[in-house]
Amino acid sequence: MSDNSIASESGGALTGLRVLDLTGRMGGYCGRLLANLGAEVILIEPPEGDSLRRQGPFKNDVPHPEGSLAFAAYHTNKRGISLDLESEQGRKALLELARHADVLMVTGPVTKNMREALERTYAAMPDPKWVIAVGDCAKDGGCFKGSYACCAGVSSVLPVDLHVPGCPPNPTELLKGLLALLEAGTKRG
Repeated sequence: MSDNSIASESGGALTGLRVLDLTGRMGGYCGRLLANLGAEVILIEPPEGDSLRRQGPFKNDVPHPEGSLAFAAYHTNKRGISLDLESEQGRKALLELARHADVLMVTGPVTKNMREALERTYAAMPDPKWVIAVGDCAKDGGCFKGSYACCAGVSSVLPVDLHVPGCPPNPTELLKGLLALLEAGTKRG
């Protein structure tokens, strides 16, 4: 991932905002837009790396985790860290990152296994803080709603400041959502 200093130096509309990207593919593009607007976006990847790292096409047609053009398309201008959120050390590292974050971006339904980590992450964030739920599954659990492992949407666990609709959200909806976030930030500031 590239250093975000170029976006920050340009004085983008979101310069000074730190975003934790826990979204995966569906929210990856939303995070990229935030980064392009100057926010410092930190992609949290599992130890094996984001699944997009294994998806082609690849640079020079050579499959390699650092050569996926699909990964680059979704995660340009972001910083990244690999954390094992199943381990105590990984959870502690996430909480430390959260202590310096302004925005928590989540896609998909909240599972019972991730509920506590999500609540702890949110609690560790300083005020003011925003939660962005990206996609219909993040809103209400989508097709997973009512399943044993699913708690429902993000709003069943955390207060959601912005919901970007769609499955997946189209770029127009993402941009509308980001404009709403900018407007909300202006009112808070």
